[in-house]
Amino acid sequence: MTRIYYIDYREQPNNYRSNGLLNRLFFCFKFVSIDSNKKVIYINKKYINQKAYNKLRRYIENYNFQQLSKNVVLAKDIQLKCSGEMLYVAREKKIMKAIICEILKYIEKVVEADFRNESVSILLCRDNNENIVTDIAELFKGVNIVTTRIGNIRRMEKKIQRKSDIILSITNNRRKAIKRAKLIINIDFDNNVLNEFIINRNSIIINLNKDKLELKNSFQGTIINMVEVDFINKYKEYIDESHYNVVDLYESFLHNFNYKEAKEFAMNYKCSIKKLVGNRGIIGTEELKNNFTNSTIKLDKMEKKD
Repeated sequence: MTRIYYIDYREQPNNYRSNGLLNRLFFCFKFVSIDSNKKVIYINKKYINQKAYNKLRRYIENYNFQQLSKNVVLAKDIQLKCSGEMLYVAREKKIMKAIICEILKYIEKVVEADFRNESVSILLCRDNNENIVTDIAELFKGVNIVTTRIGNIRRMEKKIQRKSDIILSITNNRRKAIKRAKLIINIDFDNNVLNEFIINRNSIIINLNKDKLELKNSFQGTIINMVEVDFINKYKEYIDESHYNVVDLYESFLHNFNYKEAKEFAMNYKCSIKKLVGNRGIIGTEELKNNFTNSTIKLDKMEKKD
């Protein structure tokens, strides 16, 4: 099981010790165990300089923590000292996946549409996504599964049909599959695979894949790569949540959770969406409205030609 380390400041110089790996970084530090797989490493500000921050960055990125299958969540101030930006985040987008239905309802409200009259395209390769596909399908009129592995998705389809009457449309047609898609949910495709497909250039893409999507210049739509969230009920009172990026922190709590467990966690701790984040920062409501409207107008014209 993966071990998670949280690195933060604390001014308690008399209780710190210095040895092992962190001794090489010139830290005086203190471990506080959250549970068997989560530990907080409190470092004393008095004993760390920029050279040590630079060493910390190199260790996390290149060698020790990753080689030992250990993940690191840095307090925001330490991240900035190390690199001026996000340093290393074990993001599997479990929060986005857990609240995907809430994200869709959020978009539905913003674009002033009724998704029960719309179709959604889901980009998939693996056959273990039946639960998330079933949840998404219940919100839409139709579901179009786009894949490069038809056999895997046929197996998933059988699992879904044993439990529900949901009908899926499955395709691997690179020219037509998402040419008219207004709303796309990407679970498994990376940039290379997705760029092989002809995409509606005004579509809204929710990217649940851990890789950031950067499409061809002709794409003018919206890519939602992350969400800003808040949790009304706090999970770990002995971690000062104000010191960390909320998404990073809660992603680490969900590290070993499957989709259903993460979804239950988000419900229990009352996860709420604050903002949607794209490649260029916060996504405004007008951008979502305009792209959805432009897609609708474009599709209406294409249907008339047909």
